[in-house]
Amino acid sequence: MLAVGLFYGLLYPYHLHYYEQMQMFQFSSQYFWETVLVPGGVADYVGRFLTQFFHITWAGATIMALLYGMVYLTSWLALQDGLTGQNKRFWPIVLLLPIRYLWINGCDENAMPALWIALAISLLAVFAIKKIGNNTLRRIVALLSFIVLYAAVGPLSFVMIALMALHELRQGDSLRWGWAVAFVVIALTLPQVAHRMVNWPLENLYKGIHYFRFTQVQLPYIWVAAGLVVVIDLLSHLAERFTKGREMANRFVLFSGTFAIIVVLIYLGVRQHYRPNNEVMMMYDDMVLNERWDDILAAAEKRTPKHPACVQCINLAMAMKGRMGDLLFRVPQSDAGALLPEFTINFSRPLTAGQIYLNLGWTNTAQRFVYEAQESIPDYEKSARCYKLLAQTHLARGERALARKYLKKLQKTLFYTDWANETLALANNPDPKALAQHPFYGQLMRGAVKDDYFFSPDMMAMLGNYCTTTPHNHIATQYLLALALVERDLDTFVACFNLDQYLNGKERIPEYYQQALALEWTRKHQTLEGIPYNIDERVLDAMDQFVTDYNNQMPREQLERKYFFTYWYYYMTGEKPAQKSQTYESAAQS
Repeated sequence: MLAVGLFYGLLYPYHLHYYEQMQMFQFSSQYFWETVLVPGGVADYVGRFLTQFFHITWAGATIMALLYGMVYLTSWLALQDGLTGQNKRFWPIVLLLPIRYLWINGCDENAMPALWIALAISLLAVFAIKKIGNNTLRRIVALLSFIVLYAAVGPLSFVMIALMALHELRQGDSLRWGWAVAFVVIALTLPQVAHRMVNWPLENLYKGIHYFRFTQVQLPYIWVAAGLVVVIDLLSHLAERFTKGREMANRFVLFSGTFAIIVVLIYLGVRQHYRPNNEVMMMYDDMVLNERWDDILAAAEKRTPKHPACVQCINLAMAMKGRMGDLLFRVPQSDAGALLPEFTINFSRPLTAGQIYLNLGWTNTAQRFVYEAQESIPDYEKSARCYKLLAQTHLARGERALARKYLKKLQKTLFYTDWANETLALANNPDPKALAQHPFYGQLMRGAVKDDYFFSPDMMAMLGNYCTTTPHNHIATQYLLALALVERDLDTFVACFNLDQYLNGKERIPEYYQQALALEWTRKHQTLEGIPYNIDERVLDAMDQFVTDYNNQMPREQLERKYFFTYWYYYMTGEKPAQKSQTYESAAQS
């Protein structure tokens, strides 16, 4: 349990936040009945209730550790009637094997907590039913309990029926085979009956609805873990029968060796399925959501990511801190998509893009991305993060009634209710100046897009026209200049730079703007003399040296080593500065 808690708390904290953001647990009777009235709904409801606490990293890590521990404990309780004799300490070690596959399953961010809860409840039911001494009563209770369990936790209740069938086969009466067959028949036919009562495909009723976010996909590891519990139960009884209680030789060596092997198998399995790249993307996305701009730049300084989704977050942080002109090409700028992402058919990537467009001031585009993300969630769950963003965009557009619809849902949550109450009071305020004077919504309303760009394919023209109509939006201005640089359109860059009174009024021109201005001047003049911009002598000298080295056909390796993180190298070679992974400090030194 400690290892699981540390794993999620230290290595997978943003996976926990991702879980929480992709659902919206509501304290309402309607939500309760909508959730539980499908096979496995009770386990799903409990899982959703617990998931809301993943909002707090170590609360989520503790809950996940307890879920793993609960499955292990209930496995031991369910099988303890066979874990007897001199070797009863051996099989609890072997019961760590199912935990291995559960852990592998848990490395996937789409494995839902409902599966751990469903398996633990099923095993706990086995333990309780085995306590009934009367054979007939126990078998009747087992059959009725299975029907209830299937409705509550879904097809993982098959584990309960399999263990009870094995238990009954070990009984001495003549009816044991008949009851075991009855258990199997009930298990196979119950999903068929449920199919006539609920609007779900039969396939899902056999493999589970709420165990995996993608309802049409199922990872095999959960069934491997459940199957191993049944196999261990069978083997433990067979071993007890054939050894007849004799103590195993060299028990200490056997127990220690088995434990060491299983621990190594757990480590190798988790290491193979651990997804650090996904964790990094979730980290940047979460920091954008919480506006931790300095933390984003600090994380990029330690290690420059290569995934476009991470670069998009870093670019936004640069713009929000007013440092895009100094840091832009210290991270890989592949194309315009690294600045202004296009819509992708996905339920998480559009959320990051929506945050970018919202901060840029393009409320309509942000709303479209977020709405599509909400509707694309594969398990049809509602996302608290999406609802919050949709409420913000509708309110910024003056659509108070639509904003109230989302806010009233958020009022029924635990961690969003305070924000929802505060925002709902703003939405209900009849004074039109309340929104206009609000620091967040007022800024969005003043920067609202006034033209229709829906059918325009030219992102540069759209952004340029927007900056012309909203000259106070310095975030958009930085994006326009960055887009011109990434597209290697120096004519547009210079034209936009000359129009930007905010930049021209600053004492120092940002580093990459200086490099681009110097490069544009050399394209049309023989020397750098007479350049009308306030370019540092250091930049002019470096530019002159770059031109000399480039014209003298310096070997590509040397040119790259000397100028890789300059705009000149990016412009002249056509390289995407993505193959390097240096810190800002080391790049500056080189």
